[in-house]
This record gives sequence, structure tokens and C-alpha cells, in this order.
Amino acid sequence: MAQMRIDKISYRYGHGTPFEIAALRDVSFEIGEGELIGVIGHTGSGKSTLMQMLNALLKPDSGTVYLNGADIHKDKTSVYRARFQVGLCFQYPEYQLFGETCAEDIAFGPRNMGLPEEEVKARTERAADFVRLDRALLQRSPFDLSGGQKRRCAVAGVLAMQPEILILDEPTAGLDPAGRDAMISLIRAYRQNTGATVIFVTHSMEIAAAVSERILVMDHGTLALDGTPAEVFSQAELLEKCGLAPPFSARVLSALRARGYDAPDAFAPEETADALCALLRAEEKQTVC
Repeated sequence: MAQMRIDKISYRYGHGTPFEIAALRDVSFEIGEGELIGVIGHTGSGKSTLMQMLNALLKPDSGTVYLNGADIHKDKTSVYRARFQVGLCFQYPEYQLFGETCAEDIAFGPRNMGLPEEEVKARTERAADFVRLDRALLQRSPFDLSGGQKRRCAVAGVLAMQPEILILDEPTAGLDPAGRDAMISLIRAYRQNTGATVIFVTHSMEIAAAVSERILVMDHGTLALDGTPAEVFSQAELLEKCGLAPPFSARVLSALRARGYDAPDAFAPEETADALCALLRAEEKQTVC
């Protein structure tokens, strides 16, 4: 499995124009094997730019991105290798579908890796199965699919390359609750089944709290916070300065503590539900007594 080190990278858009803007400023952190990382931040904080740096789609103006100890921009071969080891699925990936059939679209990446056609076909089918895209749809045009099916087809195209680091930019954006839950299950399953590192960008504090084991908080092109969900969401004042807030469920428990209830710190919705149920049971016992 792959490891990455991001060392003091900076990047500006619109060099030498009146619209020049710093997208990233002196950002450093490390990514270990098999991590499950959520990336949060307000719009324009640098999240998507950072994700494209990890995949070698953008080159830092300064600083270095290392993949397994090697500079991913050392030469063309390094860039080529990085783009297959680090799979990037853009926000609304269904908008990037282009193949005449779903199978052709999913097979595009593995075919560009120079794999034998038998392996390309096997990877295409495995990826479709993994995202629960019926094989009967593989010979249909991706543009004939439903919105959710298109999303799964697009994600399958990235998974078919079997990346050691999978990056998903706003994977639940625009999905209904059922589609959102299915995508979250897919994220967890890919990490569990492959041991790969999974990094996902989200605007939902609830999803970040429920899914992530580690959270990176971006703010105006800088890395403002890096820690576990509990470590990050317990710093409400700093989050507010970044234009964010702890998950709603965590704020409910905080309000209860302010009213004198013995409510624990919890940030994922499931943990909050358990905590509320425990408080209600305790209240019932006191009432009976």
C-alpha cells in the first residue's frame, strides 16, 4: 500500500493577472497506509486543489508531493505512475462519462495502463459488481442510466484501476438519502476489502464525523486542523473561524450539557442517538423512583 508526504506545497491560480489568488499556502502533512480521511472546509478553502495535487493533476508552485518517498513530479514516468496509484474521482463524476457503453467507460483506465484485454474485462466486471452496477447495463450507453447509476459507473471507472489511494471529491453531492447511504457504504467497503487509503472531501459535518477516522480542515489555502473527529469537532471556536461548525448532533449534546445534563461528547449521528437514548432511560428511572 502507498504512503504520501506533502511537504510545504503552495499554489496560485491566475499568475500575473489581476485575478491571481493563493489556493494553497505552505501545506504539509502525511498520509499513512490504509487511512480513512475526511477533508472539510468552506467553499474556496483549497480542498479540491489539494486533491488534484495528490493525483499529480496540478504541480505545486513550491514544495513537493512524495509518493512512497519519491517526488511525483520527478519525471513523466513518476507522474504517469502516480495517476494510477492515486485514483481521483471528481465531484459529479457522471459529468465526465464519455464512452459509447458503460463497459467502455469503466475499461478506459485499465486499458491505458497497458493491461491485457482479459484483465481489462475482468477488472471492468469486478468494479461494476463492487459498485452494484448490474452487468446487464454494461453494454448500454451510460447516458441512458439514472443519475445514481451514472455515479456508480463513473466511480467504477476509477476503482477498475485498483488505486492504492482513492480520492473522492464530494462523493455524496446531489444524491438522495438512499444514494448517499449507498455511497458511504461503498467508501467503507473499498477501504475494508482492499486495505487502500481512502480520502474524501465533504461539506457535510455529519458525514465527516460518521465516516472519517481522521479529518483535515482547510481554511483559506492552509491546513487549519488535523486530527480525529473528536479532536477536530471539539474545537468549536476554531471551526467557527474557519466558517464551519461541529455536526448538529454534537451541538445537541453540548446544549444538553449546558442545561446540566450528563451528556457525553459524541460527534457521529449514531453515537449521539445512543447518548440521547441513555439520557432518556436515566430520566425515566429518576421519574419512576
